[in-house]
Amino acid sequence: MRGLQGNTLPLALRGASKEIRDQFLGALPARSRDMLLDEMNTMGAVRAREVRAAQAAIVDCARDLAAQEIIRLPAQEDEDELID
Repeated sequence: MRGLQGNTLPLALRGASKEIRDQFLGALPARSRDMLLDEMNTMGAVRAREVRAAQAAIVDCARDLAAQEIIRLPAQEDEDELID
């Protein structure tokens, strides 16, 4: 996420579902979470197209990281996999 510009992350999270936002924030250290929440709360109203653009930028970043094999994104066949 460090590769994202300025307010991309808080903007994208403003438009995310509560479940996704809570899961993401829960994975952050307390200080980072508090800073991000403060930034989100001080943004005021945001345009839906700006939120969608920020979310698309995060998806693009994730795809780039996956292409570099830094992260692994789940694939369709992962959903059909059996786990014992």
